[in-house]
Amino acid sequence: MSSQSNSKNGVSVKAYCGDAMTLLAFNLTENLTENCVGFTIQFKTPHERSFYLPNRLSFTAAPVPMPGQPPQPMPSHSSLDCPIQKFRWLHVPYSSKENTVEFGNYTYFITPRYWKNGALQALDPNLTVDVAVPLNPFVKDKLSVSFTRGFMISQAYARRFGNDTSLSPDEQHILFDTGKTSGAYPAESGNVGNFTYADQFAWMGWQARKAIMNLIKEVTDDATGKKSLDVLAYDFSEPDIAKELLALGVAGKVRIILDDHEKDTTANAYLIKKDFEDKFRAAAPNGVIVRGSFSRQAHCKVMILKDDNKAVKVLTGSTNFSINGLCVNANHVLILDDKEVADKYLQIFEASLNLLLKKPTWTMKKLKELALFTDDFNINRPGLPKMTISFAPHTKEAATRILDQVNTAIDGAKGSVLFAVMQLTKVTGGSVVKKLRDMHNTGALFSYGITDMADDIAVYRPGATRARLVSTQMLAATLPEPFSKEVSTSQGHRVHHKMVVLDFNDANPIAICGSSNLAQGGEEQNGDNLLTIYDKDVATVFAIEAIRLIDHFQYRAAMATATDRKPLLLKQNNSWLTNAYKDNEMDCTDRKYFIK
Repeated sequence: MSSQSNSKNGVSVKAYCGDAMTLLAFNLTENLTENCVGFTIQFKTPHERSFYLPNRLSFTAAPVPMPGQPPQPMPSHSSLDCPIQKFRWLHVPYSSKENTVEFGNYTYFITPRYWKNGALQALDPNLTVDVAVPLNPFVKDKLSVSFTRGFMISQAYARRFGNDTSLSPDEQHILFDTGKTSGAYPAESGNVGNFTYADQFAWMGWQARKAIMNLIKEVTDDATGKKSLDVLAYDFSEPDIAKELLALGVAGKVRIILDDHEKDTTANAYLIKKDFEDKFRAAAPNGVIVRGSFSRQAHCKVMILKDDNKAVKVLTGSTNFSINGLCVNANHVLILDDKEVADKYLQIFEASLNLLLKKPTWTMKKLKELALFTDDFNINRPGLPKMTISFAPHTKEAATRILDQVNTAIDGAKGSVLFAVMQLTKVTGGSVVKKLRDMHNTGALFSYGITDMADDIAVYRPGATRARLVSTQMLAATLPEPFSKEVSTSQGHRVHHKMVVLDFNDANPIAICGSSNLAQGGEEQNGDNLLTIYDKDVATVFAIEAIRLIDHFQYRAAMATATDRKPLLLKQNNSWLTNAYKDNEMDCTDRKYFIK
């Protein structure tokens, strides 16, 4: 179920199901907009507990304490008292210090609120609309999709961990103890005492890290002794993953192809991978670990689960098995629990291993000419959505054809194009990159996108003539009240996804994802995989992730150019929604598209 809708007395609500989060969209008939000051959102958990979603903004600023006077009460942060002045809102369930989240069926109660006679009026139950949806990690039959939280640069991280950006102790060796204390919880986190590196990794790695660790656990917990892993890894530094794979190496239950590209962009990445290789060879002399980089990079992020040497399940996506990949970057992981698909990835592993071991006399030219790397594989299997998978490196002709197919799909979009792609610079080759970079100038579709250029984030808005840039370094000190100073970090990309979502809210939705940067050079020179999935539920999950990132950094883009730093307050009238009811305004297009 990708979404659920309900309406009553001119109020409409639509709830979209994501990976462990819900996107809520609202609408009002125009006669209900007068004096409207937002929406109160209440929800009921699977355990029948009721809460109001919070809102950092309020109608009044925090009081300034007077010398010698007792502290004044702070403004409420409940949407009961501070309605949300937007027509959509993303709910990610709160996780405690133990990172536990209550999953299951949630019911949301949305009520428009009104300001009259100088005061917020009481809730009107006649205008309250409820909608019930499952809120769970995303699993559909034999496919699961999960995401990292990332968000080191965020209010959520600042409230939870303060300004501590350390993600490893000073020694920075790959097998460090993640149970060591990293810092102390700030008072506003609601937690007491110290937090560990493991606490940070679990919170930021979110569902993606759980998916990776659970797949490894299937081998470590296997009582038959027949299960094993084959791993294709690019960036590699996450200590707990490294420890598990090292133990599997000692037991003879893992084979690893680890990138050997010398121009890693992340600090010490090459030395850390060399450190792991040395430790693996010393501890598991009979284990298999091979270094290599194809023509440029062994860029896959793949784990193949085998049972009695036969592939049964595969994990892929954009997430590197590294601290940056799981903690700093926004990334995705897919698990396909299908023997035929997993076997195709195993064939890729074997062909790559043969190349890197030069058995018998493999060359890049010979590898690229294999059908594995020239053909698209159309998957139409029970329990899986229809999809197409391609594996790089390709010949120039095959790479051009595959990227042109993506371009054709984008051109065929009828309603929307949403994307989060790591790099869209002008020097990045290929037809897809240019298409995504320029399409926002046409205004033909509802198109929203985000890309990361290391120090800056570019946010592409519907109808924009150019992207809005935000420097995450600058925003550490320039957010107005009630927002706190955020962490400033240069640790890798914030947006590392390679995903495009077409028409998620229309008849023929498509999600394009995987490890490929959608660039000509990468498709010709890297070890990569690209998936095109034709499924509404999957497209919705990726669309919500794109909106999560776009909304997060769009606000920062606005703040980067703002000259007025006065505290942000809620409007005491309906001026916040004016553009949402003007034809040809982006806010109006946004409101109509998400509620339809």
